[in-house]
Amino acid sequence: TIPLHVDEKNYTFLNPSTMTAICPKLSRKKKENLKQTIGAFDNNFVALIEKVFTHYNAHPSQYRASPFDVAFDSMYCKMAHGRVDCMPPDFTRQDLSEFGEYMAQIHCGMVNRDRESLRLSWGNTVHAMLQLMTGEKHADGTFVVSSCHDNSLLAVLCSIYGDDMLKCKPCW
Repeated sequence: TIPLHVDEKNYTFLNPSTMTAICPKLSRKKKENLKQTIGAFDNNFVALIEKVFTHYNAHPSQYRASPFDVAFDSMYCKMAHGRVDCMPPDFTRQDLSEFGEYMAQIHCGMVNRDRESLRLSWGNTVHAMLQLMTGEKHADGTFVVSSCHDNSLLAVLCSIYGDDMLKCKPCW
């Protein structure tokens, strides 16, 4: 087991989302990558976003954080807690599953569209993890992540799978 700690208040390199605050080049690359990733989506993605924001009489520009994350997290939490009464009436588990696939593509695309993006967002952490792993001797050769942020896990998987990451069809 390799301990990972995410400390967003101190902008640690262990969370790729916080690295944009201290790396302007990464911030620009992630915005470009996000635009390209979303630009490749079909109309179903837009329909899901609109379904959620229309139901709550909200607009994506109201959120400082990613409106896609806000919409997905909101639907995921409501469904997980059985609060279907306050969800859009026609929002289904299939919608949530498809939304999760889009979200994985968004986050993988932002950090893994090219090797430079991955290096800037996750390179320090991979280096630190490799240093920890060389000190660990696991008899069966397994690599175990016991706890981490979802973006951190996706970045680890992007580091392992590289350009083939989206072929693995990750989803939340």
